[in-house]
Amino acid sequence: MKTIKIFIASSNELIAERKELANLAQSLSFALERQGLCFQTVQWEFMDASHIPYDKQEMYNNELKLCDICIALFWTKFGKFTKREFDTAITELSAGHQLKKLYTYCKKSEAVKQELKAFKESYYEKYHDFVIEFENFDTLKAHFLLQVIIFLSEFWGESKFVEIKNSMVTIDGKVYVDLLKVPFAGNNEEYTRLIKEIERTERLIAKISQDDPDYQEYATVLLELKEKQSIMEDNMWNTATYITQHKATMRSDRLKRAITHFNQGDLNGANAILDEEKIDRDVEHNLELLDRGKEGLKSNIEEYKLKIKLIEAKMPKGWIDRIVELQEKILSICLQTFGETSAEAADAFYSTGYYYDTLGNYEGALKNFQKALELRERLLGEKHPKTASAISKVGIIYEKLGMPNKALEYFLKVLNLRTDIYGERHPETAAAISNVGITYEKLGMPEKALECFLKVIKLRTDIYGERHPETAKAISNVGIIYEKLGMPEKALEYFLKTLNLRTEIYGERHPETAAAISNVAIVYGKLGNQKKALEYQLKTLNLRTEIYGERHPETAKAISNVGIIYEKLGMPNKALEYFLKVIKLRTDIYGERHPETAKAISNVGITYEKLGMLEKALECFLKVIKLRTDIYGERHPETAAAISNVGITYGILGDQKKALEYHLKALNLRTEIYRENHPETAASISNVGITYGILGDQKKALEYHLKALNLRTEIYGEKHPETAAAFSNVGITYGILGDQKKALE
Repeated sequence: MKTIKIFIASSNELIAERKELANLAQSLSFALERQGLCFQTVQWEFMDASHIPYDKQEMYNNELKLCDICIALFWTKFGKFTKREFDTAITELSAGHQLKKLYTYCKKSEAVKQELKAFKESYYEKYHDFVIEFENFDTLKAHFLLQVIIFLSEFWGESKFVEIKNSMVTIDGKVYVDLLKVPFAGNNEEYTRLIKEIERTERLIAKISQDDPDYQEYATVLLELKEKQSIMEDNMWNTATYITQHKATMRSDRLKRAITHFNQGDLNGANAILDEEKIDRDVEHNLELLDRGKEGLKSNIEEYKLKIKLIEAKMPKGWIDRIVELQEKILSICLQTFGETSAEAADAFYSTGYYYDTLGNYEGALKNFQKALELRERLLGEKHPKTASAISKVGIIYEKLGMPNKALEYFLKVLNLRTDIYGERHPETAAAISNVGITYEKLGMPEKALECFLKVIKLRTDIYGERHPETAKAISNVGIIYEKLGMPEKALEYFLKTLNLRTEIYGERHPETAAAISNVAIVYGKLGNQKKALEYQLKTLNLRTEIYGERHPETAKAISNVGIIYEKLGMPNKALEYFLKVIKLRTDIYGERHPETAKAISNVGITYEKLGMLEKALECFLKVIKLRTDIYGERHPETAAAISNVGITYGILGDQKKALEYHLKALNLRTEIYRENHPETAASISNVGITYGILGDQKKALEYHLKALNLRTEIYGEKHPETAAAFSNVGITYGILGDQKKALE
């Protein structure tokens, strides 16, 4: 257990504030105990009050020297004892001793004594940091939490102990900060206007029944407003976190004014101060000054970075394109000013990769993340958290590009590094194990994936406890693997557990709960209980329509799933009705040239095939091949699946030569993408065998059927429906060849 000691220095006039901070530190201890962290406060009122033969203040100062964090609180006066503690903290920080952080807070007052006023005015010039002013407990606690998050991230990585919901900042479900009482949120006109609009809509809904024609419209509006609230709160908090982390390096007058405006809740004012044209002109001027302009360029970089955060907080139309443009400017300055092999360039490449990824430009993201990785390995060495993060990002992008083998190589490397850096029992290590598990699943190695996910459940239960979103996600992943292993009863057990946890954590009317209900429906379908599957899937559809409205990706997915169940119930006409609705929605949401739209067209094709409308099915599948080749390129799992579907349809149409051509193409692609030992590759081998059999080449058919049998036995084991189908194909082929003994066997 690592103990972080916090010394709270202040005069008697701030006793209540000292108590609030001590209670908050105790709550952090409870929240982080499973992660091996404990907070302990040191306050003079709780120290030994007995007589000692030397200055009692000296005893307090000695205690301060043993602490990791010192909090200095001021209000109207600069007390001599608090001053001595503050000076001790400054000396300890400068000497690089135990004390790591000094946080200075001043409560707003009109009656500030001259000595404290002078201290505040000279603070930035002396210590290159800002005094944080607060009016109430909520503002004080919000800023303390922001600083603790930054402090922990330096040695612990990202911690997920703080959650924001409905204007409240919570730890372990307990409310500690009301954002509406913190100026950067409470004085933000756009945010407060949004909260009033939510309250007005809630009042309207409360006055009418669910049967009222206007109810659905109001409910949809309310959900859209709440989604906007959630995004806005997260973005304001993230901007505040960024300012807290980087404020010591934000030295230009423009930055100071922008930060002041943000902290006062004036997001538009902060944006206006960071005028892009003015920053661009300053950059040109500072670049001409060469070395003399370096400090100015550092400020320009920070100005661009804060501008990016403010744009993220507002998310105006075309926001991501604007951010990528600003990030490219930062990268260009870093390369020109600090050199192509500098730490600044490495961080700029990483951030540029991040925004290209957000934009959906994976090739651009990969190029930048690879450059960041190359530089971080050279500058920091391999065994460094920043290097591990870059390796992980490269793996994630390879996965998005449909290259799971390449992704796995990087994820395994990250896992080894994070285990070395943090140890096994750490959130970052658990996340790395989870990424490896997801990739094993995509590579058709479910046993290996299961091993990873079961390990993640244990780690996350140890770290967070069972009733936590990350633990619930790990339990859900195990359910998914059991489903893929052909063990639906076991999958149902885990999905029902996930559903119970998410209902407890979020309530029923929440996206994650809806996803859990959908998984339960899918497994009931696999168990052959289509009526139960339909009941749960319709519940998912109703929830998602309530949460998001109809014109939303998740609602479209639920409509698609209902269509799939109607298809399994032997109601293809009803299924087609739902699938055609999905095509329209996804074309409206994404446009035609998008993976989800292509998937919807593919489902329609499959249904046309079941309805015996083979020409229409073929038309759909050929369209899907074209779309997926445009979107992903030919060498991608989804493109290979589309080619396989065309092969199957040509086979049903009786054009076996055309069918064989497409099945062989799908097989070659899947062998390249996955390797041979994969369920999809085995399916293609089986399809080739069946087609050779129909063409009358039974020897060739047997060769492929035996190969499919060996692979499926290896992948699934003997007692699996896919393996049974392979045995059947081998038996039939031996029979046709006249070897009845082998066929019977």
